[in-house]
Amino acid sequence: MPDDESLKVRELRANSGQKKFGWIKVAEMQDSRPAEIPVALIKGRKQGPRVYLQAAIDGDELNPIGVIRRIITRIDPGQLSGEIVAVILANFFGFHWNEPWNPIDKLSMNRVWPGRADGSSSERIVDQLWKEIVIHSNYAIDIHQTGISPSVGSVYVRVGKDEPNHDVAFEMARVFGSGHILDEKESKIYASDSFNPKSAETKLSWQATVRGTPTITPELSGSFGWVEGSIQKGVHGVENVLKHLKMIPGDPEIPKRQYVVRHLKNLLANRGGFIEFKQELGSIIDAGNTIVEVSDPFGQVLDSVVAKEKCLLWRISEYPMVSTGQYVATIATEIEEIA
Repeated sequence: MPDDESLKVRELRANSGQKKFGWIKVAEMQDSRPAEIPVALIKGRKQGPRVYLQAAIDGDELNPIGVIRRIITRIDPGQLSGEIVAVILANFFGFHWNEPWNPIDKLSMNRVWPGRADGSSSERIVDQLWKEIVIHSNYAIDIHQTGISPSVGSVYVRVGKDEPNHDVAFEMARVFGSGHILDEKESKIYASDSFNPKSAETKLSWQATVRGTPTITPELSGSFGWVEGSIQKGVHGVENVLKHLKMIPGDPEIPKRQYVVRHLKNLLANRGGFIEFKQELGSIIDAGNTIVEVSDPFGQVLDSVVAKEKCLLWRISEYPMVSTGQYVATIATEIEEIA
């Protein structure tokens, strides 16, 4: 709970009713210059929880950066109850190399939580974020996007129902209001790829949630650069959570109908050629209906991918052409509708 003391992260300090923007050193580059990441502190005038916002732990995911930039601009500390600590781009090296992973150690920075002070580059950066920010927060929102692939836009809950704070995290996901929730450890994700639910346990959302900081992972629609619709959806979701936590004025605006899915499956092309989707992202597809057609350069249809069961079109290829055996789309099955 915030009190009369300043909100501090190292040398950055925000007093009551203030915003402070600055940089913190997380590593050194090969010429000994500091590798610094941008951090925003917002301390409200009223008591309330502390929320951690994080973007670009996968260094090439840019829409989440756009979300946090807009949130910290819009928040009025005079109307804020509580505190916000925002790391605008967490993966310094990945961002500057335009890579999802950290090119220094070739690791995904979302697979090494809670980090290690004497570990590799990724582990050391994560260790600093964990010890200095995450464990001092009451809630966290770790914003991602689906690489460069367009998707429905969803929220992942990383913990299982028998683990601490599942219900709190699930409610955060519900009020985020993306319309689509993946209850990850309760699901059969990419079952054909032998998904192991324990793979969630190296991610921020699992580590933080089970240790007392309920955390969700919004997965915005992917793209090569900033996409306004994706950013707006992320901003709306974050503000919904802040309203739910009574940190900013207003009530969350949540869709009347949302879907919780239990199974994701990747569809692969049996023929090479150009692809044309016959269904819209997010649409419910009945068994027997065509999802996508593959055609040759002359427009002649070579193959059709047909739904074998009722499903939801979750994610699609970013390119309009494929080779044999290449990824085409992701569908969701075992769909539950919630209010």
